[in-house]
Amino acid sequence: MLARTQARAQRSKPSRSSWTEQALVPTQEAALLGYLATLTDIEMVGQTTDRLGRSAFVLSTQRGDGEYADSILISPEQGVFLAVETIYTGNSRTDVRSPAVVSYYAWNRN
Repeated sequence: MLARTQARAQRSKPSRSSWTEQALVPTQEAALLGYLATLTDIEMVGQTTDRLGRSAFVLSTQRGDGEYADSILISPEQGVFLAVETIYTGNSRTDVRSPAVVSYYAWNRN
């Protein structure tokens, strides 16, 4: 029973790929932002300009392994998701220097 419950919980977790496969509608984005605001391991780390030249607030969290940081870039004007990125911050890889952006996805929003 426990194994089935754990498997079901694992399947129900939103994956990063689900964010990039379909756009969220505004109510979904608002709900997700509200949920993220309740998490204690996510912090607002500042403002930036994304790779498409847009101003953005940056929310970030360090993964449990301490090797990667995941960030969400949010429009300060519209409150919508602009991009997500993963930065390698560890020191165990020999194929990439730290810090390095290893994954980035931007939504083209006008």
